[in-house]
Amino acid sequence: MAFDLRKNQSEDDRKLKEAADRAGAPVHVYASAQQKQSSRGEGQEDWLLTYSDMVTLLLVFFVLLFSFSEIDQSRFEEIHQSLQGSLLQQEETRPFGEVEEQINNAIVEYELEEVIETEETGLGVQLQLGSTFLYEPGSAQIREEMEHPLQIIAERIGEIDGIDYKVEVEGHTDDVPISTAQYESNWELSAHRATNIVRFFNGHGIKQDQLEAVAYGESRPLVPNRDEYGEAIEENQAKNRRIVIHVRRASAGDLEG
Repeated sequence: MAFDLRKNQSEDDRKLKEAADRAGAPVHVYASAQQKQSSRGEGQEDWLLTYSDMVTLLLVFFVLLFSFSEIDQSRFEEIHQSLQGSLLQQEETRPFGEVEEQINNAIVEYELEEVIETEETGLGVQLQLGSTFLYEPGSAQIREEMEHPLQIIAERIGEIDGIDYKVEVEGHTDDVPISTAQYESNWELSAHRATNIVRFFNGHGIKQDQLEAVAYGESRPLVPNRDEYGEAIEENQAKNRRIVIHVRRASAGDLEG
């Protein structure tokens, strides 16, 4: 048995030497290469295990990426629909913005900046008019000089197209009690003032079923009517005597509730 091993080793050495002679390289280079090739053959199974683990991890990684991309896609659709809805809403509310702009132009033209304030809300346009300029004290009769500005406002509102809208007119007073043959309290006075604006608007093109009148009397002041000592604040009382006009969608009341 020992003889066979030496014979095989001698045969291998002879072949190695012949290969080295043909290549012109030292014998030990081929011996080293042969040893490395042998060692690689012995560790081949470990390398395959490492490679298979790496491939498995990569597969899991890409599966996770794919699942994340599906979630992002759904979120993208939601964002897209939300933005589209917002843009449509802006398009739908644009006529109210145009109405506010036209009314503001009329306010500047007639120098009524101290009389009428406008504000575009999420539901439409709000106008606030001081009762001091609209009516005589204790009266609901519209001043003659205010009829033309109110007519301009009514015409601009009447030009709204493509939207089912309502015009709600609120009457407000200060806290000074009133008791006359015509008005027993501020409720009646504020109601009559609001209904007179409604009648005026109806006479200038706004349909009756689009108009509403609300009376609040002194119940919703903007600012305190009196100081801490109970003394009247005339400037605040003047601010609280007002007419508020809401131009908004017919369904806006449901949205507010």
